Amino acid sequence: MTDNSPATAVTIALNSAERTLPRFLSLVSPNARTLSPTLRPSAELALIEARKQLRSANAEQFGCALTPCLSLVAPTGMTEADREDWLRAAWVTLDGIPADLLDIGCAHARKVCDHPAKVVPAILTAIQDLWAKRKRDLSDVEAALAKMVEPTEPEEPRCTPEQARRIMLECGIEPEVTKASTAHRGPPIAPDADWYAAHGIDIQSPVEEKAA
Repeated sequence: MTDNSPATAVTIALNSAERTLPRFLSLVSPNARTLSPTLRPSAELALIEARKQLRSANAEQFGCALTPCLSLVAPTGMTEADREDWLRAAWVTLDGIPADLLDIGCAHARKVCDHPAKVVPAILTAIQDLWAKRKRDLSDVEAALAKMVEPTEPEEPRCTPEQARRIMLECGIEPEVTKASTAHRGPPIAPDADWYAAHGIDIQSPVEEKAA
């Protein structure tokens, strides 16, 4: 009988997302300048999984993973306060580490370490490549999403005034002559006294000049 409950639907979706990340990255070239927007649904599922893989371990997960490592290598004289200080320092150094990678690193540290100072370096050595790859995967998915731009319609070129005039002539339409092209640009044809005065021209007649 098929289970169609909401919980099952969510589980199926998450499992699909987990499979989507490597599949999506295998289909997308990091050198592509643009990507088809039709890939966006797959990219968004891949983004969910990429972020999920980088989700940091919480305090409870951190304590459960690190405490056994310390117990195996702690010297006899190490006090409870010393253990708490060590755990705080390890927490700061391993800040942001995903829970599953922390478990992998701690399993390696329990096998090879014989002193508290060697635990954190051993964890980082065991998981640094996996952690770096997950960060790259997230960066690659985000970069791919940024390249998915909806295509825009190219703008139609506009004809120049000369092209418009030529088209009108070919259609037997006489282009209108604008006022600007026929406007008189020199002095007025019949200037009056105000125009002469405005331009500093003395229009006093010779008779008036002699009388003066």
